[in-house]
Amino acid sequence: MSRGILTERAEKLRANMITKPQICVERGRLLTESYKTTEGQPPMKRRGKALKYLYENISIHIEDGELIVGQQTSKVRGGALLPEISSEWIMEEMESLDSRECDPYAPLSEEEKKSLKEYIPYWRGKSLKDRITSMFSEDLMKFDHVAVSSIGFSENGHYFGHVAIDYRLLLTLGLEGMSENIKKEYDSLPGPGSYEKIKKRHMLDAVLECYEGVICLSERYAALADELSKKAKDATRKEELKEIARICCKVPRHPADTFYEALQSCWMIYICLMLEGWGAGMSLGRADQYLYPYYKKDIESG
Repeated sequence: MSRGILTERAEKLRANMITKPQICVERGRLLTESYKTTEGQPPMKRRGKALKYLYENISIHIEDGELIVGQQTSKVRGGALLPEISSEWIMEEMESLDSRECDPYAPLSEEEKKSLKEYIPYWRGKSLKDRITSMFSEDLMKFDHVAVSSIGFSENGHYFGHVAIDYRLLLTLGLEGMSENIKKEYDSLPGPGSYEKIKKRHMLDAVLECYEGVICLSERYAALADELSKKAKDATRKEELKEIARICCKVPRHPADTFYEALQSCWMIYICLMLEGWGAGMSLGRADQYLYPYYKKDIESG
């Protein structure tokens, strides 16, 4: 044991994280690839397809010693870009990320800079900030970043990054069960009619796309864990990886039965929410309340 309560495993994982943060350009690239293929489609459908494509294709890795798996970026300690929210600042600060006074990051590689230069231009005039700015007169723009509520909130993920979802529902039904509820709601909607009904159908379609993407991401981690288990030389680690593979095949697609499964299910959903919004207020909610029944059950069963 070291650092009071940290186990040797936790200490190694912590030490691995103590490094200068890096920018991950992958999220922005994948999202842009999807949006380019859905021009002209309803906004909510485009968003659902983009997130599904992101979950299906983003890089994944499992660190040595990890028991709860799932990474938000391709970096050990990384930050993602949201070009659909705001993009011009990325081009302006590309060469100074490592030297800027506030939140410095490791320098971008030449390959990463090239990737940014290829996909950022797509968002000019399309990003949320650009679209909002276009609605304001010059007189109103004088109050930007001066008023308490200003265009500044359209420059980051905060407007949709303050979320605490119903994790209890996730653990109880799993995404397949939740999908069945969505399909029932979809089937109960009347045929083509009002604009609001059409929007509701688009929203439900997008939700189902996202659920499928999350399940795919979890199963990708299951496949990676299984592959690593076959290569592992340490017998203990081999069994750990096999268990990770089993759990990621089960949750969050299906309901959780154990404390370990519940933790993994919640974490996988959490990283998917972060990949969507990346806001500072993404929350796990009252984990003590919705996780305790699983902990209590495991303790009582030995």
